[in-house]
Amino acid sequence: MLDLEYAVTEPFLNYHLFHEGLNTKVKVLTSSLNHVIEYLLTPGNENKMNELIKKTDKSWQFPPNFSLPNPPVDESSLKSKISSKRPDKVDDNNELDYQLKKKELAQEMLYWYVSEMAIFGSFSALDDCIVDIDSWFSSWAMFNNTQDKKSESTSSNKIERLYDSHEWDMKNIKTFLPIYEYFSAVRNSIAHRQSKASHKLSEISKSQELKESVERNFPKGKPLSEFEYNEDIFISPKTSLLCSHIIRLIFEDINKYIIKKMGIEGIIYMSCKLAFEPSSYNENKVVNLAKNRLNEIVSGRYHVIIKGEDEAVKVAESLGIWRDCAKFHANNMRKLDPKF
Repeated sequence: MLDLEYAVTEPFLNYHLFHEGLNTKVKVLTSSLNHVIEYLLTPGNENKMNELIKKTDKSWQFPPNFSLPNPPVDESSLKSKISSKRPDKVDDNNELDYQLKKKELAQEMLYWYVSEMAIFGSFSALDDCIVDIDSWFSSWAMFNNTQDKKSESTSSNKIERLYDSHEWDMKNIKTFLPIYEYFSAVRNSIAHRQSKASHKLSEISKSQELKESVERNFPKGKPLSEFEYNEDIFISPKTSLLCSHIIRLIFEDINKYIIKKMGIEGIIYMSCKLAFEPSSYNENKVVNLAKNRLNEIVSGRYHVIIKGEDEAVKVAESLGIWRDCAKFHANNMRKLDPKF
């Protein structure tokens, strides 16, 4: 018996792995930039960015001039200094405020590059996974000598278009869509408006639907930033990860529909296609039995609960593909180990 209760599919798994990798990259990059900013804000290090650039790569020996942005002068602080009986104390406070503002400006300037990467990457990974879904459905339909019937959709929203084309119910993801739309508008403003807010982003960012979606799904979280039309966009790296997180939550629902459409036979078909691909064979991962190789993908990669070690093979046999898979496995094993 094969249990699909906790099963995942290749399209979902690909996005999940992307999300986990992105999470690590964003945190590593952000913490690295924070270290650089604190180093440059240390007295005497203001102009040492060029030295750091030169140390990074031998070919970068003529780096551009770089300095952290300076906050505007606060005229009210100058007036308070003149009127104060303790100008030395005012100077200390002003210097502390100045350094904090300078750090905030530096973080906005440098962190934004990380956020842009995270948001762009999230939507690129989404595009790849949607293509992957269509590819698997077409392959499965061709194998069964059927057609992968799709309905027409006029929606500009990629997620809605995907659901409409396969006539899937969106009731489980509607709560996430306002946040998805928000980040989609951010992504488009970055790509087409040099990171200045579009009318659509300004409208979505102030909408009641977005506010309610954030409060419902993340009751302890802060509201997402509101933007005026043409305002420069800044979203922190921490918040940018919410973009990928929301898409992953949507993919959990998509995963269920993929399983429903392909069934256990389709999952075993998917497993065989992956397990017995030539590129998946290497000397560092030798599995002697074809059955073990298949079970490794079915249970280890796709989280299908196998109750009986021959169950997956029986399904592959019923599909008429196991003989070719086993033969292919034996031939590849002989290439890796002539004694096989």
